[in-house]
Amino acid sequence: MEIIITRQRRKSNVSLLPTLPDIARVQIIKTLNVTISDRLSVNQHVTNVTASCAQTFHALRVLRSHGLNKDALEGVFKAVVIAKFVKFAVDYHRPSTIFRLPTR
Repeated sequence: MEIIITRQRRKSNVSLLPTLPDIARVQIIKTLNVTISDRLSVNQHVTNVTASCAQTFHALRVLRSHGLNKDALEGVFKAVVIAKFVKFAVDYHRPSTIFRLPTR
């Protein structure tokens, strides 16, 4: 996949190169669990994170309404948070030619 970054407020008069047959050109890319648009906007990322948090809190409310005690709810919450950290760690260490955090 390739993404071409353009300025947000200016129309570009530059003609883009034709796409290559094996490479898809995208307007939004998700790498390291962060969504970035071709205008370097993170609006979609914020929307995704907000929706994910809302779903988690809704699930916790449903579990509480079904009688799950505080300690069990806390365990579910911790499991969800730890799962997110593990997913980030896996994404971070996955080889990627698109975006890579600098290493020391």
